[in-house]
Amino acid sequence: MPALDHCHDIVVRALEKDGWDVDSKPFSLRLVNQKTSLYVDIRASRGQETIILVEVKCFTNDLLAEIYTAIGQYQFYRMVMEQRQLSYPIYLAVPSDAYYGIFRSVLPLAEQINMKLIIVDLENETVEQWIP
Repeated sequence: MPALDHCHDIVVRALEKDGWDVDSKPFSLRLVNQKTSLYVDIRASRGQETIILVEVKCFTNDLLAEIYTAIGQYQFYRMVMEQRQLSYPIYLAVPSDAYYGIFRSVLPLAEQINMKLIIVDLENETVEQWIP
């Protein structure tokens, strides 16, 4: 199982404050006809009907490389989910400072691929904004 980003627990607490029940382990997403699994960081639910998947990225090192990775990973997860006929919405959770900083420069590209975002205030451990 892959390592979790350092802000993962903060994102979990922010989602819980926002009324979500968060599973304690990453969501396993198996490739069709493969033994290999991918792991989306968070599976959260609200009631019986609403389930979302959330990939967490903290953007702390090489920001541009991390953005490439995050967007590629997000797209790949969506393609695998489509192949598996899973209809859960998937979000990318990003810290507010990264969103208002470097991430805004690629926002038109994120919008072009219909990327769903959760903007998290890490200091206050709150969800600042949902971008569907």
